[in-house]
Amino acid sequence: MKVLIIFAHPEPQSLNGALHRVAVEELEEQGHHVQVSDLYKMKWKSEVDREDFPNFPKDQRLDLCALLVGIVGGGKVLEDIGANNDFDLLASYGYANLVIFCRTASAEAYAENSLTQDVLDEQAKLRWADFVIFHFPLWWFTMPAILKGWVDRVYTYGFGHGLGEHSDKRWGDRYGEGTLTGKRAMLIVTLGGWKEHYSARGISGPIEDVLFPINHGILFYPGFEVLPPFVAFRVHKTSFDEMASTLRKRMREIEFTKPIPYRNQNDGEYSIPTLTLHESHGGDLASGFGLHTRTEVETTDVKEA
Repeated sequence: MKVLIIFAHPEPQSLNGALHRVAVEELEEQGHHVQVSDLYKMKWKSEVDREDFPNFPKDQRLDLCALLVGIVGGGKVLEDIGANNDFDLLASYGYANLVIFCRTASAEAYAENSLTQDVLDEQAKLRWADFVIFHFPLWWFTMPAILKGWVDRVYTYGFGHGLGEHSDKRWGDRYGEGTLTGKRAMLIVTLGGWKEHYSARGISGPIEDVLFPINHGILFYPGFEVLPPFVAFRVHKTSFDEMASTLRKRMREIEFTKPIPYRNQNDGEYSIPTLTLHESHGGDLASGFGLHTRTEVETTDVKEA
């Protein structure tokens, strides 16, 4: 397999640096081809600004997220209703008359192939890879800013989002569909807290919930199959050999590990366009992140269907 590792730690001689070398070594021993984006070594620019869109007119307002929804008639857009999210109005016009269009610096730069070279290079690496690993320490319950900035800049409109048709059956290609469909991904995460701190009754919340915005929102959204993360708890008190051994085992199993059974947005389990889970799904859960993962029974039913 072709494996891309996005590595985000400032110190090569750190525990994370050592675990990173273990992962690369094991993957290469298994015959995988490995590329690494070492963000601190690359001095990755993390903030999104006008420098990212060199062809964007300097006298225009920089807009990165202007998604417009229009009603079409006679080949013309009769009414822009995107800002209002008026779903009743959408239904009254009929989804066949709906058009989604985007006027943003990100969309135009992607369409014109005028993004900066560093972003184009990272997008090319993602297209090349079969398997992607995000490796980082958990800082203040999330990834380091430099890695979040990588996502902000690389997941441009047209690449990471803004894809697919919008109708009464589908609402874009996302959450299980998108540019990165057919690829697998996982997290390698280190943290100082105890495993019990991140348990179901732990004060920090279940680690599955802490990592949900990354696993579901950054990996699953553009189409990755997401494997359970490798999480090293209480790293200052845990044997490195133990952590390294467990990580090596996970690296040997990347082709065969079952992904987290997240629900695909467009498979009929969510109402369109509100994207709320149907009451018939979710078992005994009334709310929360767990709703968006199929239960064991539901997963079995999907396989047999």
